[in-house]
Amino acid sequence: MLPPAAQQVDEAMQLLIASFEKENGLSPVSSGPMGRIECDQMADRIRLSLRAFEGRAQTVLSGLIQTRNALTPINNLPTEIIVRIWALAARDSAESGHDMLRSLAGVCKWWRDKVLAHSELWGEGVSTHFSEQRVAWAIQKSGGRDLYVYVDNGALNRHQDRFDQVLPHADRWASLTLSLDRYSDSIFTLRILHLPKLQRLEVRRWGNRFFHNPVEPPGAPNLRVLHLTAVPMNWDAMELPRLRVIKLERVTRMGPSLDQLFHLVLSAPELEELVLQKVVIQPSEDAIYDLEPETSNHPYISAPNLQTLRMNEMETEVAAWILCSLRSARYRLVMIDFLPTSILQTHLSHLHFCLMDTFSYEMGLTVEVSYQVISIHTAGMPDRPEESLVGARGLELQFGCVHPAEDLEFVSSFFAERHVPLTIEITFAATQFQDHLSSLQLHKLSSLRTLRIAYPIYPTTLLHVLEQPMGPRHNLWWPCPLLTTLEIGSHDYMPEPGLVELETEEVVEFLRRRWGDPPQEDFTLGQNRPTRLSVLVYKSDIIDRLTRREDGLLQHVTVSYRRFRPARPVERRPDKTPE
Repeated sequence: MLPPAAQQVDEAMQLLIASFEKENGLSPVSSGPMGRIECDQMADRIRLSLRAFEGRAQTVLSGLIQTRNALTPINNLPTEIIVRIWALAARDSAESGHDMLRSLAGVCKWWRDKVLAHSELWGEGVSTHFSEQRVAWAIQKSGGRDLYVYVDNGALNRHQDRFDQVLPHADRWASLTLSLDRYSDSIFTLRILHLPKLQRLEVRRWGNRFFHNPVEPPGAPNLRVLHLTAVPMNWDAMELPRLRVIKLERVTRMGPSLDQLFHLVLSAPELEELVLQKVVIQPSEDAIYDLEPETSNHPYISAPNLQTLRMNEMETEVAAWILCSLRSARYRLVMIDFLPTSILQTHLSHLHFCLMDTFSYEMGLTVEVSYQVISIHTAGMPDRPEESLVGARGLELQFGCVHPAEDLEFVSSFFAERHVPLTIEITFAATQFQDHLSSLQLHKLSSLRTLRIAYPIYPTTLLHVLEQPMGPRHNLWWPCPLLTTLEIGSHDYMPEPGLVELETEEVVEFLRRRWGDPPQEDFTLGQNRPTRLSVLVYKSDIIDRLTRREDGLLQHVTVSYRRFRPARPVERRPDKTPE
């Protein structure tokens, strides 16, 4: 006699076996006492039943996975968009030797069918890092479509055979990227090639080797993008009329002369982007980088479609000469460092025509005075990484300062009587300008809207200029009549102990003289002053002083208070010892 629990298990097993037998058309097993043979048969039937249930569960699970994949966002996109995304991914990954198409084909059957069915994917990214069979398969599957070729000739030219494999199809090359460690056979081959479809050419140095001979440009009449990294080229043989982008980076040996660079720009009327980073410009025979006033015979190079100009780590005089020579009215992004402040006076009208009038009225300009640098830039300029500059719009010019008084005077004269929304920021690092702030000549900046002065810069000199009415006695007018925001102090800098700080009485007296009632009845203040002023200070006693009713400034001045809150040190909790 079985115990009650064992009887329940036996009954459940009998029901399971009976249902399985009924579904599969098997003869039932007798319900009497079972011998050894019957037990073996029962065990076999149980195993079959479990296998059948596992098969059904696997079928249901596969259906659920297919349903989930069908509902994912990428599978709901049109096939043309998905293929375009895959093409860009394959093109970017081929440069590093990664076969993106192989990875995509291994995701699922639906993706594999899409990869194999679209021949345009196989021409994207034909790399010499791939195997010989993979390169041959790509050439065959792509049909007659364009090829994007990546050739890496590093480590003793071990990939020359892959280059020879794609060479017979040079008439299909749309993009060619060469990473070279020496003047290899690939470079010699370029001299005799005719590449009618080539639109992008990038040649860069692999390793630390130097090129002792310049690279000959290929015959590519439709070339749009030329990107050279640490590789010189035969600049006299470059005739690329449809060129739109020129990028020269770290060309420190056998770089182009100024005449050759200007000839390249003139020969490409469709040029839209010019990037020079750490390029040594060879001096021309008749070039004198003295930046004489624009009344002299200064050459102007017409670049009607130039929109982006970036120069970094260039010689100061050369960068200034290039900027003052290029004439374009369609700039969208200009970033240059460093420039001499003298060009703000010698080429004033040219810079206003090409740069300031293009950016200032839409975005406003900011003059930032820092340690040995004066920067003129638009609001919201992106950071320097290449990714953040794609589609960006703005202006950033950095000037190296040697003579603080003279440099500040050049800046104030450049913006004098210009209707440009202007902001001036004097950072806490501009200590070398402390004794020369009077050279800023704020009374000339009629369009100044915002003035920020950070500690430890003492602002008494600038405040004294702003509080003095100018003009005849019967019709006084104020310097900087559009000034609406004044920030004194900084929330990210705490003055050192013992340092002379701005006194409360000085700020209050400045505000009273500038925005208070006239000191005498016969003074007639002009109407060209703002009705409101927003002042940001860091001392709470100034707030208390200004909130007194007898001062009579609340109707004209809005004062806010910002307290410096240093970060609290993290306190470590003592370890709890077990009892």
